[in-house]
Amino acid sequence: MLKAYVNAFQALGKQEYLEKALKNAHFIRNNMLKADGGLYRNFMNGKASINAFLDDYALLAEAYLHLYSVTFDIRWLESSKNLAD
Repeated sequence: MLKAYVNAFQALGKQEYLEKALKNAHFIRNNMLKADGGLYRNFMNGKASINAFLDDYALLAEAYLHLYSVTFDIRWLESSKNLAD
């Protein structure tokens, strides 16, 4: 969903899509990442659970790169790199 919002912003130029992408990215960083840098796969009833699979890491890293490409906010580039490490 994150990458889709970034793509929609790039294609249509609507600021609301970028805002939704940023909100989604912040939610993931605040709720889906483990303290050790790992990633959870789902969020239900206010709690993240189930360890993510390799494709989850890859797709999120790619989405963070796309977000960086439109915001140039270094946090998203660093977040992508951290997922790859």
